[in-house]
Amino acid sequence: MSTAVKIATASLLVLTAALLIGARFGAIWAGGTGIARQYPAHLVGSSNDKTDKTITRGETVSTSASDFASYSLATTSDKPSTNIHLAPRTTVVLQSNSSHAQAINLLEGRLIVNGALDIIARDIVVHASGRTMITNYSWKYELEVFNLGDAPLTITRQSDSITLAKNHGALLNIVDQTKTIDASLTFVETPTTKPLIDWAKQMGF
Repeated sequence: MSTAVKIATASLLVLTAALLIGARFGAIWAGGTGIARQYPAHLVGSSNDKTDKTITRGETVSTSASDFASYSLATTSDKPSTNIHLAPRTTVVLQSNSSHAQAINLLEGRLIVNGALDIIARDIVVHASGRTMITNYSWKYELEVFNLGDAPLTITRQSDSITLAKNHGALLNIVDQTKTIDASLTFVETPTTKPLIDWAKQMGF
């Protein structure tokens, strides 16, 4: 193989790698929509002074056995902020908070979302667009979702999706994809959910 061919081959490989990396991060020159600025989520209320004041992309926040916390996911001034209210013993990871995408990973516990947000639990994505309550029963491998708002709520799992109307819910197995999604639940406030609802109302639910 001649030197010129080697140089041309190496240049092509470098260019291909650059395009793939650029596309992965949304670079315009690679056909993306632009690299979106990531914003931190800010603490707006907590029952514990030791709660993290801000969390950035990739960071984890957990509440203790008795503490509640609320965070605001705001990006630009012309876009409404999304608030998340965490119950005790809840752990989330901030996946993205940009003008292009807002998402968190719910590892365990219960939360209420008020606004537009994708909540991820393994291969399940809850596309919240209003008031939503989600509980990840990690020890039972179950995800419980209730739509508390007026806008329809969509849950996707690979190629499957379901839509929930107001005050309707669904129960999903997190690890067994073969189990049927139970979308027959109706929301009823219980002694288990009431403390978080009261906290969220206090924070402007």
